[in-house]
Amino acid sequence: MKNLSFGFLFLLLAVNSIAQINISDSTVQVVGYWSLNESLTYVITNQKVKIQETDTIPLSFDRYEVDVTIIDSTSDSYTIKWHYRDYYIETDDEVMKRLSSIFEDMSLIIKTNEYGVFQEIVNWEEVKNFMLLTSALLKEEYKDIPNMDQLISQLEEIYKTKEAIESTAIDEIHQYYYFHGVKYKLLEDYHSQSKIQNRFGGDPFNAEITFWLDEINYDDNNSIFRMTQIVDSTELTNATFDYLSMMAGVLGTPPPIKEEFPPLTNEIRRASR
Repeated sequence: MKNLSFGFLFLLLAVNSIAQINISDSTVQVVGYWSLNESLTYVITNQKVKIQETDTIPLSFDRYEVDVTIIDSTSDSYTIKWHYRDYYIETDDEVMKRLSSIFEDMSLIIKTNEYGVFQEIVNWEEVKNFMLLTSALLKEEYKDIPNMDQLISQLEEIYKTKEAIESTAIDEIHQYYYFHGVKYKLLEDYHSQSKIQNRFGGDPFNAEITFWLDEINYDDNNSIFRMTQIVDSTELTNATFDYLSMMAGVLGTPPPIKEEFPPLTNEIRRASR
């Protein structure tokens, strides 16, 4: 079983970043240039599908808008506010629609260096308190729905520490700034190892990341960058099995059978122009 998560943020790099294209050696370096108080609005869409043998099964689709505003600028950094609004989730599940409203009107303040490379979330404690307050209201609203308390508590874990927020809760921000600062050669793969937060509460997962410059459009002065992130399958499978076994004990339902439990793969693909 393979879960693929696609985040579409096309055109972002072309709008407010400079792609320094070197025709002689087919390299590109992306550098962010902003003016103080400059503001742009983007529509972000996410689609998750499950690929099972030859079938592609849609799992979820959501869309929201984000206002990106430069609130401070120095010689070596930018401070930027990301304000989230107008959430829409395509599902018949009214509970999931309500859960998505947690993020409505949330603002994240981040800092990058002068090249646009992400450095940190500045207001992480404010974000944590915002999420805990909102989730407490939802727990009260859905207190009569079985297991809803555990579901909301699991969501709260993502926002309890600065490290958790930076590693798990801001995928679209990481994608936006992911390719900044580095000089890429056309079709050359770059590899790195990373630790991915385990949302089940255990040790973080090991992940292999590959990124590359996929295409240079010289006439239009833009480029397409791509990235894949693959979580260690054994670690993911064991953690998922342990979590489902624990939840079965809480709910009083039959636990999964180890010998029948399929290997799991989590792969994230990103592309930016």
